[in-house]
Amino acid sequence: MWLVFTLFSIMSRASYGVLTKVLSNQTHIDPMTQTFYLMVASICWGILLSPFIGGLHLVIPPSAWMPLTVAILTSTLGNIWYFKGIKSLQSASTQVIFSSIVIWNALLAWLILGSRLGTSQILGVLLLLIAILLAQYQGKRLHINRGAWYILASAVAFAGFQITSAALSRQIATADYLVITYAGNALLIGIYFARTIWSDMSHRSRRTSDLLKTAVITGAASILYNLFAFIAYAHAPDPGIVVLLLTTQVIAGVMLSIIFLHEHDHLKTKLGAASLAVIAAMLIKS
Repeated sequence: MWLVFTLFSIMSRASYGVLTKVLSNQTHIDPMTQTFYLMVASICWGILLSPFIGGLHLVIPPSAWMPLTVAILTSTLGNIWYFKGIKSLQSASTQVIFSSIVIWNALLAWLILGSRLGTSQILGVLLLLIAILLAQYQGKRLHINRGAWYILASAVAFAGFQITSAALSRQIATADYLVITYAGNALLIGIYFARTIWSDMSHRSRRTSDLLKTAVITGAASILYNLFAFIAYAHAPDPGIVVLLLTTQVIAGVMLSIIFLHEHDHLKTKLGAASLAVIAAMLIKS
């Protein structure tokens, strides 16, 4: 059964990657407004799903406040940088670059948890760097724009989010975790970018309506990815196996981008970069 939930999680994450690009392309609204709407939609989905995943209690033990605060801050930065980056990148390239999260996870585990990096991990890091550069290769030249740096920064932030989330999974309920983190994201973005969001809502009401519709669908993919992954971790004989299988979302994301977004340029290069990213992730996680 855990394999089924892992597959659902992979497809949800790949769908999320494509939908965020659709959200970015079709609405023509500031990335911060897009992010805010996505967070609000995700909160609504979390509340709707809460009766089926243990209920919403909003009980936070004192020991959970610090990792919860870090989780909210890192995920907020990660979402801001992700939407800024995807604005100027294709979805397929974004998925490959974002897979660098396994590098940052390994480095944070080394710095914070004292984990050792062996030969296979170092080889995996180098291979993933090659995959990222390959994803940015266009014809006969290597082009790395600002969007790629934003996605790399987003991966670093989300790596911190994953580590703190692992600690939180033992301290608070699943529904509480989902709703509180998304609510924290929406609150911080809503306060800091209030003028931008209000301007978009006031002067682009038609686009805002389109944004809301797309954000609801994208928010569902985001919630389902986290939910299915959590269930898979809980029931798998070894959660590490789930981590390895989830890296294949890179290939799934590239394929969905080709099919639904018609990103056919440099097709072989994109597929090669995605395959290298999966191999690299397996080496790093070994």
